Amino acid sequence: GHVLGGHVIGRGAGNLIGEITLAMKYGLSATKLGNAIRPYPTYPEAIRQAADQYTRSCFTGVVRTMARWIVRH
Repeated sequence: GHVLGGHVIGRGAGNLIGEITLAMKYGLSATKLGNAIRPYPTYPEAIRQAADQYTRSCFTGVVRTMARWIVRH
């Protein structure tokens, strides 16, 4: 789950890559990167959304079922 690297191509790439380099430098996990609070809407919000997607993809099978139950109750 730790960020090892990243690529950003296109308009606003300079705004996005800073988040990734920070995560790499300080050994942050994708979960911690996704949990950071940012102003909205901004380009770095895309990094949070990508980190959230990764974290959600880790929840499979029984863990996913338990997490859904906890959220509902």
